[in-house]
Amino acid sequence: MRTNAQGRYEFRTFKPGSYPNSRNPAHIHAYISGPDYPEYWIDEFLFADDPFIKDDDKQKAGGQGTFSHILSLTRGSDGILRAVRDIKIERCTKNCTGR
Repeated sequence: MRTNAQGRYEFRTFKPGSYPNSRNPAHIHAYISGPDYPEYWIDEFLFADDPFIKDDDKQKAGGQGTFSHILSLTRGSDGILRAVRDIKIERCTKNCTGR
């Protein structure tokens, strides 16, 4: 997907479940890249109501507002669940693989 001229993006998906027979939180893997930016992994999209989210993930996400990787879903009048996640792209200057 690409951002628009204002840097906004949107994607639509089904809300995933946890892996079968696991205690991993439901998540969506995400990688970002762009012109002059190598592809790199960012924290998965997690969902605030998931009972499997670990305390260290909650601490890491605390105080980040819309930059948090733990999303609070809200149901619109159309019945669709939505969330906001802002992402800050950082330019990698050294050891850019496997971030």
